[in-house]
Amino acid sequence: MRIKTLLLALGLMITCNLSAQTKKLSEIMNYLTPLPTSTLDNERIVYAKYLLAKNGYGRGYDSGDRTTPNLAFGPVVSTGNLSGETIWGQFIPGDAYTTNPEMIAIIDALYKAEALLWAFNLTDVYTGDPAAPVTRRGSSLLNGFNTRYNLISSPTGLNRSDLLDLPEVVTAYALYNTMNTYSLSMNFSAMDTEEGNAGIVVRDMITNMNPNDKAQVASIRAAFDALAPYGKARVTNYETLKKVEGIGGKMSDNLVSVSGRSPSNGQGFTTAQWNNMSNKIKGWLPGVAVNHIWIAGMLDGHNNWNGVAGIKVNVDFNTIATDGKYAPKGYTPLTEAEWLEKHVSFGMAGTGRPTHLEFLDAFDKNGVGVYLQVENGYADMITLMDMYKEIFEIDKHPSVKGFAVDVEWYFGFYDDTGIPVPNALAQQWNEHLYKTWGPGYQLLLKHYNINAMPYTYRGGEVGKSEKIIFCTDSQGSGSSIDGITTGFHNWAAQFPNNQVNRQTGYAVDRNWFWGLEEPTVRTLAIRLADIAKASPDQEISVTITQALFNDPAVFWMGTDAQAATALNTTMNMLNTATTVSGHPGYRYSRGTATPTDAIFVNNLRKAYNALPDASAVSETNIANLVQYEPVAVDIRIKALPATASLAFIRDSEIIYAIWNTYQALTAAQKAEVKEFTVLEAAKARIDALNP
Repeated sequence: MRIKTLLLALGLMITCNLSAQTKKLSEIMNYLTPLPTSTLDNERIVYAKYLLAKNGYGRGYDSGDRTTPNLAFGPVVSTGNLSGETIWGQFIPGDAYTTNPEMIAIIDALYKAEALLWAFNLTDVYTGDPAAPVTRRGSSLLNGFNTRYNLISSPTGLNRSDLLDLPEVVTAYALYNTMNTYSLSMNFSAMDTEEGNAGIVVRDMITNMNPNDKAQVASIRAAFDALAPYGKARVTNYETLKKVEGIGGKMSDNLVSVSGRSPSNGQGFTTAQWNNMSNKIKGWLPGVAVNHIWIAGMLDGHNNWNGVAGIKVNVDFNTIATDGKYAPKGYTPLTEAEWLEKHVSFGMAGTGRPTHLEFLDAFDKNGVGVYLQVENGYADMITLMDMYKEIFEIDKHPSVKGFAVDVEWYFGFYDDTGIPVPNALAQQWNEHLYKTWGPGYQLLLKHYNINAMPYTYRGGEVGKSEKIIFCTDSQGSGSSIDGITTGFHNWAAQFPNNQVNRQTGYAVDRNWFWGLEEPTVRTLAIRLADIAKASPDQEISVTITQALFNDPAVFWMGTDAQAATALNTTMNMLNTATTVSGHPGYRYSRGTATPTDAIFVNNLRKAYNALPDASAVSETNIANLVQYEPVAVDIRIKALPATASLAFIRDSEIIYAIWNTYQALTAAQKAEVKEFTVLEAAKARIDALNP
């Protein structure tokens, strides 16, 4: 019978009982032999270290307590360790095992394996072109590889200089030197600075242009078009140029999808609510597809050594089992307990919710698509692909567009411990999806750290695979949309011939969402498609998480009472005592609020005034709003042209909007506005230009 799981293919079908101290050292040693021969061996070496710590034989490099198994082997992304050079944290045996002959043999095998994996993963960065052996992105990884090279000879303080003499390591280090020499000669960092500065020049040209001077407008357009992609990403006022040219709000052809990201099983929203949200997107962005990222299996055992350390597939096991056992076609049927040994559990995400199949039925009828996403932990990905194909009946549901992997949880179950996806593995997954699901289905890989993505493999080989979609889900972008734009461009630049997706709309993003022109989702999507792309035809897609589904500035699918509660949550960001630098209240209380923060306050006032019942809004939040409204008006006035004589017709809408906001203030608030004379003069000029 054909068995597809990775462990069986390696001849390593060893029962992994979830209770402690059941794996013998001799059994764990089986995962370390033979020594690695490619990056496809990343998984089994990391898994061996997991088993060592899981069974109480020691701890991970990052842990401070030898007696407690802890985060063993995943990189700590926040400290910049996720750069593909692997080792991913070293294993330190417990005191009781330091002189154990079996443990000594295991540690020796681990160090050799990790030295080899360093070599294989470094080779992944090589472009294959001797004339240009490393890309801009790859060049940024070289320092990390060099640091790890130095650690090969002294793992956990030991002297293992012999590992540097392994033929694979010698060859890889020579390749490192070739790539590093090329990187230094190219001076990629200086190139980024030069391109970015050119973009800032064009941005300033737009700020100071005379919209009535057609020749000047044409020259600015030419200057923008001549910018390198990174320079264009810095032109944060590009929409102003479009408006002057009469194409404001026009969608780029490369905007292919705008959608939502669901937590497991819909997160309490009904099929009608999901379709309502989908229809709003269709109305805002006609012709743009709606392809939701749909989590149909979350990590089971997050940060829990006694948990499954794998995935909970959101289906009742009894509905798919026959005689108490289940397996996809071609696999050996297993009981639910036996699936646990493979880090797979089953169960609905909550009670009283539609099933995934009911959601898919609704999406089929509404012309909406989904990518079925998994958080696999130590569960085998190929097995999950085959399982999901059957359980979710993709052949019957045209709404299913592909299979998504949240790489943060790929072979890791502690925060930030997932390991990178090497080229060979991405190719294996992608080609298996094409072969088993069929042509047209795409693989989507997601992480907030670009170094977790395959370095050069992109898919799209005719008759073998579709192009991979690369999704970034980093949270927060500072005080405005500008940060998310340049950050997304940096991501897009690594995959210029592939679709890239920006997943955003976390709670921390509320402050800049509320500073966007409504409808905010449309404004965001057009902005990213216009200037974040890395090549003229690069496909851009945008995904909003459920955290802001019920935010009045985003989709809003709730009741009037819920609207007041949601608005109150957003208004909390004006709290003057906050220590969160990304919140407007932090900047207002320190005199550093931005024009985006001013729009944030203005939009809060409009939303508050529109509430049928504002009783859920706290008096403290109302007081903060009243306090900062005059400050917000001053900030907006200061952002106008330096003198009234520089105000043009293009500024009419903004000036009148600020004027109307000022007029709506109370007398006491008006007295707090310090720049009123500037506003008054600007309005007088605009009035004269609009007799």
